[in-house]
Order: sequence, then structure tokens, then C-alpha cells
Amino acid sequence: LRIVIVLAAFSIAGITATQIYWVRKAFNLKENQFNHDVVASLTSVAEKIIEIGRTPSAANNPVRQLSTNYFVVLVNGPIDSNVLEFLLQTEFEKRNITANFEYGIYDCAEKCMAGGNSITPQKISNSNLTQISELPTWNNDGYYFGVMFSGVEANLISQMGIWGFSSIVLLIVIFFFVYTLLVILRQRRLSEIQKDFINNMTHEFKTPIATISLAADTITNPKVINDEARIRHFISMIKKEN
Repeated sequence: LRIVIVLAAFSIAGITATQIYWVRKAFNLKENQFNHDVVASLTSVAEKIIEIGRTPSAANNPVRQLSTNYFVVLVNGPIDSNVLEFLLQTEFEKRNITANFEYGIYDCAEKCMAGGNSITPQKISNSNLTQISELPTWNNDGYYFGVMFSGVEANLISQMGIWGFSSIVLLIVIFFFVYTLLVILRQRRLSEIQKDFINNMTHEFKTPIATISLAADTITNPKVINDEARIRHFISMIKKEN
């Protein structure tokens, strides 16, 4: 039983470690794909804004990722917030980016992020939108806008349907393994109690039976069979032990 428990526990631990490894790997792949799609979308937005404003290109790669969920885009020219919002929603929808995001436009005069908005791609009423937070400025005095995503991890996890299902199945398997193990140990304990009880009962039976057997053998002895007093003594002993 110990060998079975150890091997089963080792197997469950190995399967769990493998599951965690692949879930994390799948999440990292999703995150990298998300960042790639965001950069591609923002690059396209920057090119269209530069084309609309007829300004020179900002750089070979106008998009900078300042953190895991914050991106800034150089455009080298004034930005209309309505045009920017339309282009962002169009490009994100084209690449199936459904995470909530906020955008802000850098005000060169005030040197702060202004003219932003909070966008929820899902069809939710405006009363449920999150409050617009103050986006951090970038150490750059040119024209640029910033986009910050919220709830990225939850959004990516929601897209990992098969991995979530397999993780739930694994948890169920672990639960039933632990439950089965507890049942086996309980049955083993009950079996040991039953065995001890039967051994005690057997021992209690052996003593009087041995005494009765000895008394019966003694009675059949020719030297004792004619002694009435001893016969009565052994009969009384047999009766008592019985």
C-alpha cells in the first residue's frame, strides 16, 4: 500500500508540474501574441495619423512598450482625439484585441497626458466604464500618444479555454485520488481493528476449550473414573468453563 501511495502521489505531482509548466508556457505565448498584435495595431495607427497629418515618419519603430500593459507611439505631429479613438478601435477590432484600454495624448505645451478616454470593446453602457486614470508621461518632448490596457491577464486567461478545462479536470482527478486514499486508509484501519477483535475473541475461546479438553481427558483416566469426588470436581470445572 505504501508503494502504491508513493507511486500514485509521484505520478500526480508529475502531472501537476507538467500541467503548470504548459499552462504558463501557453499563457506566455498568448501574452507575446497580444503584445505583437498591439504593436502591429499601434504601428498601423501611427502610419495612418502620419499620413493624415502629412508629417514625416517618427522612427523606424514608432511604438515603445514602457511596461507590460503601457505603450507609447511617436507621431511627430498634432493628434486629433476623435480620429485617434476611431483608428484605435478599428485596428484593435481588426486583430481581435478585446482588452479594455485607456488612451491619452501628450500635450507639448502643458507637458502632460491629456485628451484621453477609457474604451471598453465589449458592449457595456457608459455607466460601467472604469474611471480614466492619469497615464504616465514619457521622457520625450515630441508628439505622441499612450495606450494603457487594463485586465490584460484576465482577458488572456479567458481565451485559454482548453487549458482551463484541463486544469479543472486535473483538480477533480487529484480530489478523487485524495478521497480514495483516505477511504483506503480508513478501510485498512477498520480491517486491522476487525483482525485484532477476532484474534482476541479466538484467544478468549482457546483458554476454556483447552481447560474443558484437559478435564475430559482426565476423567477418562482409569485412575480417576472411579473417584466420585474427583469426577464431580472435573464435571464442575467443565460446566464452569463451558
